[in-house]
Amino acid sequence: MLMNEKQLAGLQEEFLTAGKVMNALSEIAPTTYSVLGDEEGLLMGNEDQKITKIGVSWDLSLELLNTMLKDGVDFIITHTYPFLRMKAAKLEGYTNLNAEALYPNNIKKKILRQAGAALYRTHSSWDNATGGNNDVMAKLLGLERVEKVPFGRTGFVKPATLKAMAEQIKKTLNCSIVKFSGNPETKITRIMIVTGTGFLFPELVEYCYTNGIDALVSGELIKETVKRANELGVALIDAGSHETETPGMNELAKRLKEKGFNAEYYDSGELYGYV
Repeated sequence: MLMNEKQLAGLQEEFLTAGKVMNALSEIAPTTYSVLGDEEGLLMGNEDQKITKIGVSWDLSLELLNTMLKDGVDFIITHTYPFLRMKAAKLEGYTNLNAEALYPNNIKKKILRQAGAALYRTHSSWDNATGGNNDVMAKLLGLERVEKVPFGRTGFVKPATLKAMAEQIKKTLNCSIVKFSGNPETKITRIMIVTGTGFLFPELVEYCYTNGIDALVSGELIKETVKRANELGVALIDAGSHETETPGMNELAKRLKEKGFNAEYYDSGELYGYV
């Protein structure tokens, strides 16, 4: 619900805290939508600290962090996990990342502490929420008879060939590149959308196969998923994790503005370059 001018003025004059921002986020993206084990919520800062400006981004590079802080942002919301994680080495002869290799984490945390800024992550809770990442993408791509499914949305689209559908998505999302797998002339009428890195989970291909879904639209296409999809006859369209999720993060900033907060969306940019 949009706030009137009187309500907005009252909220701006009120002593805003990180806790109040978190309460608003819990209404917009309830934790009941969060996937078990997903690390979300307040990562740095405390609920009682004063907040004047919220910055929303998909990813949080060191460069973007400094830009936000220079703009007066003191509550940062990111979608991807903002720190490097310790990963177990899988190749013989190589070791795990040690503390020295994780130095970027220490730099970010030091800068945040010195600035007195809070850091919050909303991930699967916003992906799955009503009006969240998946719903925003479904609307952008013109899905009809939309159904909510685990991790995504399904719906019907205007019939088109796989190649034409990929070209349409590229134009709609302003992607630098879109990859697809399957027969370019395959007719697509029903698709499944999983914003972000859905192609890392081959079981989503099997879901499409068993439920009569023609194509899966997501990001981060990998060989294992392509091979499975080709065998099962499910088309894949890779529009990128950044491209499929940034529209929803922009929407999150707008939702916070509607609640009276001083919020701004910051585009973190693509992770890849293309030649």
